[in-house]
Amino acid sequence: MTLHTAVKHDRANTKLLLLAELKRVWRSVKIGNGKTWNSDEDLQDAIDDIVDIFRTMKVEEIMMCFKQIRRGEHKLFGRLDTPTVIEILRGYDADVSCAYREAMNREFTPIEIPAGLLTEFAATLPKVKPTFEEIMNRPSQITPEERAKMQANDKARRNQQAES
Repeated sequence: MTLHTAVKHDRANTKLLLLAELKRVWRSVKIGNGKTWNSDEDLQDAIDDIVDIFRTMKVEEIMMCFKQIRRGEHKLFGRLDTPTVIEILRGYDADVSCAYREAMNREFTPIEIPAGLLTEFAATLPKVKPTFEEIMNRPSQITPEERAKMQANDKARRNQQAES
C-alpha cells in the first residue's frame, strides 16, 4: 500500500508506525550530539516531511530503508538527520521504486484500435438527440399485417392464461 493510501485510511497509526521504526533507527545508530535529532518533536517533523515527499512509495519500502540504515547498509557520514534520511529514501525511490513502476507500466501496453473502427461506430450514432415528441411521432416500422398477427398471438396467450 502506498504511503498516500495508508495515510488516507489511517493517518495517525501510519505515522506512529513510521515514527516507531525511525526511533529504532535513531537508538541503534551511534551518532554524536548535534548531528542527529534532539527530541521526539524532531522525529515527528522528520516523519511529516517523509509523508509529504514520498507519497508514492510503499510503507514497506520506507520501513525497509529504515532497516537498511539500522543495519549499516547506507553511508551516513557521521550524521543521522532528516536530510540524510530523505536522501537515502530518494536514492531508493530513484533506483528501485521508479524502475519497478516503469517496468510495470511497460507491461500494460495500450490496445491498438484498428484505423477507422471508431469512425465507423461514430457514423452509426444519431447526429442530434431526438426530442420526446419526435420519438412518439415516428412512424411505426411494423406493417399492419404484423401488428394484427402480434395482437392475435397476445389474445390467444391471454385466453390460455385465463383458462388455466
